[in-house]
Amino acid sequence: MEETPEFIADRIQALKAELARYPVSKRRSFDRACFLKPSLEMDNKLYLLFLRADRFDEIAAARKLCLHFDHKLALFGEAKLPKTITLDDLDEDDMAVFQSGSYVVLPKKDRAGRGVGLINVPAMKYRHWKNQASPSFC
Repeated sequence: MEETPEFIADRIQALKAELARYPVSKRRSFDRACFLKPSLEMDNKLYLLFLRADRFDEIAAARKLCLHFDHKLALFGEAKLPKTITLDDLDEDDMAVFQSGSYVVLPKKDRAGRGVGLINVPAMKYRHWKNQASPSFC
C-alpha cells in the first residue's frame, strides 16, 4: 500500500470522524487523555500508528485506539494516561518480567520503522499473581 501524503491525510481525517461518531462511553479514557494533554488530539503520528496496525481501516483503528487508552488507564493510572510509557514508568516487578527473558526486542525495525518485540508468555515469571494481566487485556 502506497502511503502518499494525501492518502495519509485522508485516512487520518476518516479516523477523526469515526472517533467523533464513536460512543462516548467507549472513548471515555481517550477523551480524558485529550483533556489532560490537549495536543494529543492533534497528534497525527498517534493516529497513524493505529491506522497502520489495522491496514488503514478507520473503524477498527478507532476501536483499537480507545481500547488502548482504556488499558493504559487501568495499568498505569490517570497521571500517566496522556504520557508515552517508557521503561522508567515500569516498577520493579514489571522490570523483572522483562529481565526474565520472556520479552525480546529485535535489533531491526519493521518496514514502517517501528520497533518489533516478541513475547514468550509461558516463560513470563511474576513475583506476585496480581501482576499478571487479566484475560481482558490479552
